[in-house]
Amino acid sequence: MVNQIGGVIINLKILKGENLAPKDRNWRNQAYSSDPYVIIFRKGKELSRTRTIKKSLDPVWNEAFRFHIGADEGIEQCMALSN
Repeated sequence: MVNQIGGVIINLKILKGENLAPKDRNWRNQAYSSDPYVIIFRKGKELSRTRTIKKSLDPVWNEAFRFHIGADEGIEQCMALSN
C-alpha cells in the first residue's frame, strides 16, 4: 500500500471488451479480427497497458492496476482501446 498524506489510490480493473470492430484484414482486404489492448493514460502520459489479445473481437483481460495520485494532482483518467 502506498502511504502518502493527502493523495488517493486508484484501483482499476480492466475486465473485457465485447463486439469490438474488426481492424485486421485478410488477403481479400476484408476486416475479420483485431488484436486489441487497452492503454491507460494520465495527463497525456502512458501509465500502463494491458496485454494484447490476438485475433479477438471479445477479449478478456481481467487485469488489475493500481495508481497513486498525489493531493496536488487532478484525478482525471483516460483510457484508449487500441488494435
